[in-house]
Amino acid sequence: MNIGFIPYRNAKRFPDQVALVDEDAGKALKWEELNTRVNRLANGLLSLGLKKGDGVGVYSRNCLEMLEAFFACGKTGMIFQPMNWRFRPEEVAYGLNDGKPPVLLVSREFAAAFTGVSAQCPSVLHVFGIGPDHGLQNDYEAFLARSRPDEPELWDTIADEDVVLICYTSGTTGISKGAMLTHRNIY
Repeated sequence: MNIGFIPYRNAKRFPDQVALVDEDAGKALKWEELNTRVNRLANGLLSLGLKKGDGVGVYSRNCLEMLEAFFACGKTGMIFQPMNWRFRPEEVAYGLNDGKPPVLLVSREFAAAFTGVSAQCPSVLHVFGIGPDHGLQNDYEAFLARSRPDEPELWDTIADEDVVLICYTSGTTGISKGAMLTHRNIY
């Protein structure tokens, strides 16, 4: 089961039903809207030259954009790498250097913290700010607006045992470790 299939299937079955709600941001997405945004992100990431197995980091609290990134990674075979927002910036830099995602999505709340350690993260080639007034060079919503809304063409290259998520542990017995989860693990 490809995790990226979930918004696709539900957009076909329930296009006008609410898929996600972010009460803090006062936003909600219907299944068709969610699938279109996921496709735009997936196609945008592919246009940057990312491919199956590449990572997409997210440095944010839970938000709609985080789930869009998760599903876009599922659709493309990329690996979703959320950074724990409770980590110190140096710990986030460690996770980014360990996982080496070429793309990082950063919420406005953590933009300054990331900027302070960005020089320590040479693998991060593209940074996109989430939310208004993030102060970063690239904007997430503008990136989506420039990208194609159709389904990415990678469905048949993704297997149940492909890694879709690397989640960093709390590091209570040492440095934090990246726990890898497959599509099958998540499903």
